[in-house]
Amino acid sequence: MQAGNFNAIPLLDMRHYRHGDETSRQAFITALRESCHDVGFFYLDNHGVSPATMQEILQLSQLFFNQPQHVKDNIDISHSPHYRGYGKLNAEITRGIPDYKETYDLGLETHARSVSEDKPYLILHGRNQWANSEQLVAVSFKTKILAYIQQIMQLGFELMQAIAQSLDANTTSFKEEFNPSSDDAYAMLRLLRYPPATNNELGVGPHVDAGWLVFLLQDEVGGLQVMNRKKAWIDAPPIENKFIVNIGETLQHWSSNYFKATPHRVINNGNKCRLSAPFFFEPHLTTVVKPIDLPEKLVADTAYNCGKKPKEIIYGEQMLKIFQRSFTTQS
Repeated sequence: MQAGNFNAIPLLDMRHYRHGDETSRQAFITALRESCHDVGFFYLDNHGVSPATMQEILQLSQLFFNQPQHVKDNIDISHSPHYRGYGKLNAEITRGIPDYKETYDLGLETHARSVSEDKPYLILHGRNQWANSEQLVAVSFKTKILAYIQQIMQLGFELMQAIAQSLDANTTSFKEEFNPSSDDAYAMLRLLRYPPATNNELGVGPHVDAGWLVFLLQDEVGGLQVMNRKKAWIDAPPIENKFIVNIGETLQHWSSNYFKATPHRVINNGNKCRLSAPFFFEPHLTTVVKPIDLPEKLVADTAYNCGKKPKEIIYGEQMLKIFQRSFTTQS
């Protein structure tokens, strides 16, 4: 298959990497590399997050968005210098068009950092804004959300090892740059609610994600579509108990453009609100992303056509730019 010419999203089984023999592990690693190169998206099965936990996160998300508007407005994202909190319908912009969705951005609970002229991106470290309604407190909303973030951090760390192995890359530095236990660890969870479209509104317009890896949890409503090379929109419907994982631009950059950050969008044409919870697994903000030297067998791939090797970038600088241009107002 030529890179980008796909008609369906592949399914990978994490059991083969964790518990298989050497043949099974290598087959998983090869399939992972091909999925990241050819499609940029894949479903992940047997990932270790229980079905009960996945359902609970969606239920907690629904409970939050069902709160009175004033409860949500009290933690509006405009109150946070760290880009954490609630976003109203149309508050976020994708390529100049407001997104038809509500958002709640949450990250690792870290202390605020001293921001310097050469490291303005450290503003992204900080505390979350938590709604303190009786309903949310009663169900231990904060505790359960933070526990879920830590669980997906561990999953991301493990999958990143497999991704590095798929390109014969040295994984030594990953132990620091992606260490989920480090004080410098960085990641974000977004709770999203998309109302039914009444006038062909885009829940979120065509875009590619800017960061590293995204683990998407979505309810049964669906609406995610992925664009192939022929510019056809391919449905990525929910599959029970599976995550959809996709590649961000920074991971594409690290792979010397061998991996593909694929355009995607969300359209909710049903008569129900759509809930989703993408988790953005990222390296530390201070990480210098150094594009790797690809194995000769991959450079020689006829589908590999990236031109010159990309330059080094600082991850935090990239992410701060994304936040700054995504919101209409921010204090």
